[in-house]
Amino acid sequence: MADLFHIEREGTCELVIRKSRFLGYAMPCAGEADARERLGVIRKAHPKATHHVFAWRRRAESDGLMSHRFDDDGEPGGTAGRPLLQVLEGKGVVNAQLVVVRYFGGIKLGAGGLVRAYGEAGAKALAAAGPEPLIPTRRLSVRVPFTHLATMEHWLGGEGLPVVGRRYAEDARLDLEVPLERVAGLPQQIADLTHGAATLEPM
Repeated sequence: MADLFHIEREGTCELVIRKSRFLGYAMPCAGEADARERLGVIRKAHPKATHHVFAWRRRAESDGLMSHRFDDDGEPGGTAGRPLLQVLEGKGVVNAQLVVVRYFGGIKLGAGGLVRAYGEAGAKALAAAGPEPLIPTRRLSVRVPFTHLATMEHWLGGEGLPVVGRRYAEDARLDLEVPLERVAGLPQQIADLTHGAATLEPM
């Protein structure tokens, strides 16, 4: 698999090209519903803008399949949303959305000019967000007796394995995001740490 990247924070930029103002936004994207919600926030912040163009790209955690969507929002077909998607694809970025808001300045840019303007705004916003390597993970759950809970949590912290959820009943369950490269050896490590009292289970 080619190297993939993601973003964990938002990035913005502003360009003025032949009197048109382009505001670029790059943001994490947890899925289509999240993308719509974030786009809605930007639309409300810029109600008088001429166009609100977007593209998002996502990699499914379950099977690694890619999905994407883009929209020109009234610009000529292929001149706005697709260039934003091409920025994400070209940089290998997934789980992210680009939005570019345009305030028309009265001078038409032509198809080539629009492609360059939207592409540049998207690329600069993405660069400002600081893409980082995406490490594939699998979500697993540790079932651990309360007598071993403190030891387990301390060990997980030292190993850099984040606990993303906790559930308590007759014992404790700690939900983990585990890098794929560590999955194979983890059951034995957990068994050794707790003398077989804790077990690792898929979610």
